[in-house]
Formats: sequence, C-alpha cells, structure tokens
Amino acid sequence: MEFLVELGYQVEDVQRAHFGINLELSEERVFRFRKKGDYWFKLYKFPTVELIRYQVILKYLPRLRKLVEAERFTRLERGRKARLALREAEIRELYEKFKVSIDPLDWAHLPNLERIYKLRAISDYICTDNLKIVRPSEEAIDCIGHFVDGWMANAKSQLFRILPEEFVSKLGALERENWLDLACAVFVCPVRGHWAEPALIGWKGIGHHLNCVAQTDPEGHSDFATFSFRFSLAGSRVASILAARLGLDPSTARSSDLDSRTMRFICTHCPLILKTGMKGRHVLTWKECVRHRFRNT
Repeated sequence: MEFLVELGYQVEDVQRAHFGINLELSEERVFRFRKKGDYWFKLYKFPTVELIRYQVILKYLPRLRKLVEAERFTRLERGRKARLALREAEIRELYEKFKVSIDPLDWAHLPNLERIYKLRAISDYICTDNLKIVRPSEEAIDCIGHFVDGWMANAKSQLFRILPEEFVSKLGALERENWLDLACAVFVCPVRGHWAEPALIGWKGIGHHLNCVAQTDPEGHSDFATFSFRFSLAGSRVASILAARLGLDPSTARSSDLDSRTMRFICTHCPLILKTGMKGRHVLTWKECVRHRFRNT
C-alpha cells in the first residue's frame, strides 16, 4: 500500500483502511499456475495490493481514495473532539476559579456552564482549529466576569419590575435592595412550576431557577423578561400570616428571621391521614406551609 502513502496519505489512515481496501480488490481474483507431478493446477486467492497489476490499481484508485479519506476524516474528527474536550475542561477550571472570587451565597444564582461555553470569545477559543492558540485570550477570561455581573443585575432588575403595587406599598421606608430578602417575596417559576418546586421564596429561593427562564446571546446579553417569573400574592399572604404568628413584622421579616425560629405548623384544612396505625397531620416548617398552599389549591 506504499503507493497510497506516496500520494500523500498518512500511514495511519492507510493502515486503518486496510480491510476495506482488500475487500474492494477482492473482485479482482489473482491466480497462478502451479505444477504438481504431470498436472498444472490453477490456484485462486484473495489478492493484496502487492499482487494487483498497476492497471487494476488505477481502476480502483477512486474507490480506494474514498476509503482512506474516510479514515482521515475520522482521525481528524477524533482529534478535534479531543481538543474541544481539553479546552472545555480549561474553561470549566477558569469558571471554578472565578466562583472563588465571589460570595458563596451567590453560587446558586450563577449561569450554568453551557451558557459560558456559548459566549463568543469563549466559543471562538474552544472551536478554533488554530493549533498555535494554546490558552484563552484575556478578552475571553474577562468576558466571564462581565457576563455574570450583567446576569445578576438583569435578574434582580426583572424581579423588581414584577413586584405588584400591593406588595410594594406595604414595605414603607425599607430600602429597595432588601426587598428580595423578605419572607413575603414569593415567586413562581414558569418552567418547574406548580408541583416540582411551587414556591420560590426571596432571592435565595430563586437560585438555580434563573437558568430556567434566562435567554442569552453570544455577546453576553441576558434577558429575563420574555419568559419571566410570576409573583405570587397568595404565597406572599401566607408568608406574611406566618411571620405575624411568630411575632415578626411581615413588612420587614426576612427569610432568615423565620428560618431561625423553631416553630412548626399543621394544616387544619387537610383531613387526618392514617399511618402506622395512627391518625394525624403532617408537621410543616414555614416554607413547607407556603408550598403546601400551592399544592392544595
């Protein structure tokens, strides 16, 4: 098969195509005469390239080229995927290092890794075929921080916009930046809605659900308005009632304030249930009470 290598193909590609090449050439059976005693016998065998005449090779050359080129494409694609995996791992490591530089309480609100891969500067580095580029540019590294900052700001801005006047009017002089920390700030995710996780309480409860509704583009712009969260007045009223029952001011009580209380509740509207031979009702935390309101309406 040296003639294929002389045509410019890699030895590795030709060797991988060896079986297919011999299969193509099997149509041209090669025979030789051999004398045994007083008789001549015609011996048939499947040929190899070395046994094929030059004219026969030229006849099959286009088909042989296709076999070798298919192996070449497979080799290059395998190498490309390996480079993509290495570069994605490098970006993932950079993203993990970036997380260390911000407040751990914000980690749950960060965009997922797939959105980082799609940023134009990051995507250009991952997908480039230029083997001389061995590390992401400073622009690619900086765009992660810019994208996350815009992501957080746009998400909070959209949540502020959907707060109803009835809710805002009860907050008095409370600073706007603290509104999303209140226990009575209850939202609903339009994707993982009524049953999966019905009540998202405050900024902390929104968490990973930002990735449910966000729309982003390769330039790093994020949009939370097109497919937005909904504010739940019913859930807000339940949280306000529970805060009042615990002796807190519903207009200033934070989620952390209610979390620090050890009080538990039961729903008197639900029927008694029989379990292990005894009748009773489930005991609920205050957050479970808010979610219970959604599941039973």
